[in-house]
Amino acid sequence: MVRVVHIEAEDLSHPFDFVSKFYDESHTPVHGGRVRNIGIRVGSALVQAGTRWEKIEPSVMDQLGQGISAWTVIGRLQPEDSSVVFLVCIDEAQRIERDRGSQRNKLAVNLNGANTRRLKVLPVFAGLSDVKSKLSDIGISRGAGRFIPLGALLQDECEDAIGTFFDNADFDLSQRVALAQGIVQDHERNIPSGTIDLDAVLDHDHTLRIDYAEDRLDEANLGRFEEVLMDVTSQSQQNLLLLDHLKALANERGIADADFDHQLDQAIHCGVLERAGRIKGTKYVKFPMPSFRTFITCREDRQDTLESMHEEMRRH
Repeated sequence: MVRVVHIEAEDLSHPFDFVSKFYDESHTPVHGGRVRNIGIRVGSALVQAGTRWEKIEPSVMDQLGQGISAWTVIGRLQPEDSSVVFLVCIDEAQRIERDRGSQRNKLAVNLNGANTRRLKVLPVFAGLSDVKSKLSDIGISRGAGRFIPLGALLQDECEDAIGTFFDNADFDLSQRVALAQGIVQDHERNIPSGTIDLDAVLDHDHTLRIDYAEDRLDEANLGRFEEVLMDVTSQSQQNLLLLDHLKALANERGIADADFDHQLDQAIHCGVLERAGRIKGTKYVKFPMPSFRTFITCREDRQDTLESMHEEMRRH
């Protein structure tokens, strides 16, 4: 039996939160020393524990406070004959931090190194394109079984993802139609004629993309490197950016190589750029989304970006 456990990057810095994620919040016997007649949910499957949990003492918090391993605590809460395999999915893995006063994150290192006591665990670290280097910064030197650059979803993949969402949510055909009608009605309430203003819908959609781009750029705080990106996008319509060319433009603007390397790493870490690997021995980076590139090309002017996005939609 496989059970999926969703972990946030911050959970790996807080063992109590990490252990709690292995159980459904409404059934978690971690806060008290005794729990009566409780079933424990792990992922979407129910493990019937009966009154066994009445004997759990001290509490999980107390056990962790005594220095007992999180994996040991999780293992104690499993049936003796449990054959469950935990698929542990860590999102935003590039944000995992080192433990205080340490050069590594112990939970993450043990998770990656299969040092999980008797528990069967398969970890999946998902993050931005710099996730491999960021994991090495917290002590994970053992390479991943597979490193898969996902990129943007294709049209067919988007349709499959939406269909899978409906299937997993057990939405039958009538519920799907009702949801679609509700979206249409939301637009019609603000339109007396009863017709949908497609431009207004697209404006809202494009505005969300621009907001995201602004947020990522604010987080990255790239300074003059933003001007370099504006220069290179104005010179070429290609999404692939030659790394040596970027560095040359940065040098022309007085950015030293060391500063360029730091700002490039920061841009990748914050999702402004992503590494595109080598092509015929040459290193490239690229923008993760076409709309992000459009925003940079328009020199971060919101109105110009909206008009450019509308024009792109009309061409297609």
